[in-house]
Amino acid sequence: MHSLVVDSNGRAWAWGCNTFGQLGVGSDVPMLHTPTLVVLPSDVRAQHVAAGFAHSAMISTQKELLSFGWGLYNQLGHGSFN
Repeated sequence: MHSLVVDSNGRAWAWGCNTFGQLGVGSDVPMLHTPTLVVLPSDVRAQHVAAGFAHSAMISTQKELLSFGWGLYNQLGHGSFN
């Protein structure tokens, strides 16, 4: 289980299970117990986030889709498995 939130400044924060990199903070750490900033390009602000079973999706204020985590069944939306 993992969670994501967007703060009032358009920053995304994630915590929980990160076995497949679904937190968007790399896959070096399998679990984060406290909210951790998801580092985005400097011109990108998060507007909406969603957590799936082992993947996450984010819509930016520019209406772009960003996704991360396990993509075995193309749930990341870009043809990549990771």
